[in-house]
Amino acid sequence: MKILVVDDVAYSRLIVRKALERFAFVIVEAESGAAALRVLQTEPDIDLVVSDLVMPDMNGIELIGRTKALDPGSKAVTFFPPPFILLTASPRPDLVRKAKQTGFVDVMVKPLDPQRLLRTIQKYLPVELETGKAYSEALQEVDGAVAEVLATKDRAAAREILKALRTGADRLDVFLDGAGEEEDPGPLEEVQ
Repeated sequence: MKILVVDDVAYSRLIVRKALERFAFVIVEAESGAAALRVLQTEPDIDLVVSDLVMPDMNGIELIGRTKALDPGSKAVTFFPPPFILLTASPRPDLVRKAKQTGFVDVMVKPLDPQRLLRTIQKYLPVELETGKAYSEALQEVDGAVAEVLATKDRAAAREILKALRTGADRLDVFLDGAGEEEDPGPLEEVQ
């Protein structure tokens, strides 16, 4: 999946890119509204746009309006224009209302909340993210390890498996909201 990130501030583009690249998205960057229009005209496979509001040549609301005016006839995409998400440092209610009326699917306040951005993207892109696949595979591994712990009669082996499970659970924290804040359940006392 290809996402266009539009912001005149390079650091802001970097933050969005870093937040999304780890989920196997291809990121295309544009430093202005005019550059974004060129990308949308020349790259037929942009699936979603994340745009800043305030930029020197045109703001994000003007960008979505001009994008709607582009001729989609030459584009080999299933929908045009792609969904737009607006990033802004000033979440005024009138601005949010205008952005939604113009066609933005969501308005997010800077600093960026990567989890919210990911949840919003999942609503509008008809594909399973690699994180979902990785999470499912990780859960299958945990299920197998739990079954192994329950089946073993060797307490030392069970403790080693439990230690491995806890190490794996630490890696799963990135997928779970607040999972790292829960208390450690302590040692497995039920193993015989």
